[in-house]
Amino acid sequence: MRVSAKARYLFAVFRALPGSEQVATSYAIEGLLRWLRRRRPQHLYEAGAGLGTLSAAILTTAPVDNASFRYQLEERHVECRALWERRLGPLVGTDIVRTPDWTPPPRPFDFVVVDGPHGPYWHHLAPRAIVFFEGNRVTERADLASALRRRRRVAWANWRPLDRSKGFWVAHLDPTRLESCRFALVRWREWGLDRLICPWTGRWPGWRRRDRGGAEA
Repeated sequence: MRVSAKARYLFAVFRALPGSEQVATSYAIEGLLRWLRRRRPQHLYEAGAGLGTLSAAILTTAPVDNASFRYQLEERHVECRALWERRLGPLVGTDIVRTPDWTPPPRPFDFVVVDGPHGPYWHHLAPRAIVFFEGNRVTERADLASALRRRRRVAWANWRPLDRSKGFWVAHLDPTRLESCRFALVRWREWGLDRLICPWTGRWPGWRRRDRGGAEA
């Protein structure tokens, strides 16, 4: 997956801000941009908005001008909420709901972005919803898998750059057989790349260096 100029630009803008040590990577930003363009969600929930890196990707890609679009985001840290409002607050409308804690939605989410602490959003997922995890998010993925076990079918896949640093995970609820096969092919490809590249680099899955340069794959 080649990282676009837009993803690199968003990464550079937010990486230059104070407190941006944990900002989303350019590879993860690119992944989110592609999934947003593919699915065009109407009701989106973002957990852990932080400084607003992924929020900016959402606001510039999702169909925010659609009358039925609703975007609910949650950020529990006061400092991050203040920085988010300062940078992105003037750009959003009344259909953007910002909360310091979990608030049950009026209708199910068809797209969820997880980049930090979250509420029990899995009780409010629409049919065929997409859940996007920035980075590894091991605990957050386990929360979703446990909540949905034996209740709904889920296809999982992890995309990572060629340098095998962190990328992103996607959980596709209620996938078709073709979609399940596509996710299985992604898992197989990533497994093969691990076996091919990691012995030479010494960087195996779970390696913690950040993708600061916008690696391409």
